[in-house]
Amino acid sequence: MSFPGYDEFQFATGPVKEGLEEPRANRWSMMSDEDASAPDGETNVQTRVLKTQTLTLDGGGSAKAELNGLGKQETPQEIVAELEYADPNGEVLTSSARVRLWPANLALGIKPDSWALSKDKVKFQTVALDLAGKPVAGVELKLDVFERKRLSHRTRLVGGFYAYHSGVDVKRLQTVCEGRTDEHGLLACEFASPTTGEIVVQASARDDEGNTAFTNTSVWVAGSGEWWFDASNDDRMDVLPQQKQYEPGDKAVFQVRMPFRKATALVTVEREGVIEAFVTELSGKSPVVEVNMRGNYAPNVFVSVLAVRGRVGDVQPHADQHHQGDGGQAEGHGDVGALIAGEGFEDLDGGGQGQGRGSVKMRRPADR
Repeated sequence: MSFPGYDEFQFATGPVKEGLEEPRANRWSMMSDEDASAPDGETNVQTRVLKTQTLTLDGGGSAKAELNGLGKQETPQEIVAELEYADPNGEVLTSSARVRLWPANLALGIKPDSWALSKDKVKFQTVALDLAGKPVAGVELKLDVFERKRLSHRTRLVGGFYAYHSGVDVKRLQTVCEGRTDEHGLLACEFASPTTGEIVVQASARDDEGNTAFTNTSVWVAGSGEWWFDASNDDRMDVLPQQKQYEPGDKAVFQVRMPFRKATALVTVEREGVIEAFVTELSGKSPVVEVNMRGNYAPNVFVSVLAVRGRVGDVQPHADQHHQGDGGQAEGHGDVGALIAGEGFEDLDGGGQGQGRGSVKMRRPADR
């Protein structure tokens, strides 16, 4: 959901659910490329049939239908009404209409200063809009911070292969900001994160009728702890750009979701061949790659990351066994490539590599 002029804000994503989610199987192999590019845990629209009614037109040629028992929803919903009728010639015609249901008379949006990597202070902007997309001043907002831990374990399968099972544990930490929106409907919030790794910030407010509107988004905070991402039963690795588009002279930031605590990465900038390449060290405490966007990179380039980790333990009796992923590639959509799929190889005794590729689209200043 979005409103004109607020493209970078996340609107009406609902409240944060506390507790431990049951481990779920990795779904990427069962999805299309478009579905697989959705953020973790945020999938597809769910459609269900509410009710089927038979109506008879009155003398004025109209009829009225009512739907009851819909229940209160925490995120915006949409009702699709389809009408089927026969015309005087006996032909069956159809017509449809859509009705949006809102949990409150407010739409809250939230935007982090940097979601890929934050240090020291964490900065957010929140906005309160009415249902027409106009800013609302004087709305009391509260921002709560939650800690999200990703838990993974693996089980050994027949033939020496391994399968990963992942889950998420979410715990509320504290309230970090409270205040009223200004004349532009905005409220800025800056705070020192009470933990490192992935945190989720939830914004909430009540409308004039007492209904509560929620939204939330997550950021990654660097610190002494190491980050851990969802593990899958393959050697794919995601490389996510912090922005959708960069200008010449900007520094592009990519979050590398590698499965290692420490790795050596070969970063290449490509378009019809390799334009530039360099080697850098990646740490699980802040797995981020920075690439300077040069003028000759316009209009777009691909950024690839190959992460390699050496052996970290003694040779085990099963060291000759290995797991070879199917590999593959999924293109990201947007001005900058989003979801990246790579291919690689991982030894069970500790060595391994992962590879990812991303695309960056640039504009020359004259094209603005």
